Amino acid sequence: MNWIRYDLFTPLNLGKREISNTTKARMSNSTFYQKETDTESCPLPRVRCPVHKHIRDHSWSTVKSIIRNDASQISLKNRVGWSSLILAVYHSAPVEVIAEMLALVSEKKRILLLSTPVPNGNRLCLHFAARFADNLEVVKLLTEPYPLALILLSTDGNRPLDRAMYYGKDNSILHYLETATKQEELRVDNQKLRHVIILCCQKFYNENTQDKKESSIHFIVELYRYSREREMIGLFWNVLSYVGIPRRRRSSPL
Repeated sequence: MNWIRYDLFTPLNLGKREISNTTKARMSNSTFYQKETDTESCPLPRVRCPVHKHIRDHSWSTVKSIIRNDASQISLKNRVGWSSLILAVYHSAPVEVIAEMLALVSEKKRILLLSTPVPNGNRLCLHFAARFADNLEVVKLLTEPYPLALILLSTDGNRPLDRAMYYGKDNSILHYLETATKQEELRVDNQKLRHVIILCCQKFYNENTQDKKESSIHFIVELYRYSREREMIGLFWNVLSYVGIPRRRRSSPL
């Protein structure tokens, strides 16, 4: 077997020696030699988003200038699926930068930014804030437009409050997240109760019976049963908390 001489590939030898046609033929058939291809078939290097570069450099004045000229940059995602807003939270952006990002987008786009989880870990923007934000105002800005994020779980089963507790955030942040999380859980529970009441009312009015008294009693019994169930679940949560087991969390409210 005829091996290719690797000294032919050195810059000095290429300049001094003329490669023979036989050698060129062996080189073209060898697996060690690849012909040049068109630039269209070669993958082009990834072009980084300018606003992401300035966020990583903490050039906040430049970031504000860019997003004011083009608000679509706020929703732009990097290679791991993080939006510019999440990247800014990750790099502990000042509160005025976060506030401006949220103010420059429409309400629909704002909710989309706050409710879309990242591919890796299923974490929302508020989960990032609970880990990386040190300013309570930043946490409030990300919570108030979309409070449902308070009770949604990441892949590892944690709410934003759990992450804040784990990473030892300031007491003001912990107190705010704890209070807001309880309020959101109560709101979701009340929505469930309202749904049950509506179903009971529909059954009461749609039931074809002459004994309206029996239907009324059935409605009261169903409502009482659900209320007792809520009470017992609450008591069970308290018992679990007493022995050191955290209360049950909901991944998706009704």
